[in-house]
Amino acid sequence: MDVAQQFKKAQKGNVAAFEQLIHAHKTVMYRVAKTILASDADCEDAIQEAIIKAAGRAAAGFICAGNPLSRSNEDHRRDPCGT
Repeated sequence: MDVAQQFKKAQKGNVAAFEQLIHAHKTVMYRVAKTILASDADCEDAIQEAIIKAAGRAAAGFICAGNPLSRSNEDHRRDPCGT
């Protein structure tokens, strides 16, 4: 299954698809966090926060066809899909 299909399933509340997306992208998430944060513990905390926010947005139906982690909560309140 490709990322787009998993993403659509996760949007619809499929927990397994959401977990597969997280596991498939955990290395990328770590590398991005490591470019910003020095300690591994801080990187792990940042990744965990991002996953929690993404899960919350998925549950609320706010994950849109873009990067769901790239916008602030304020942006999502105004326009959840950034359109």
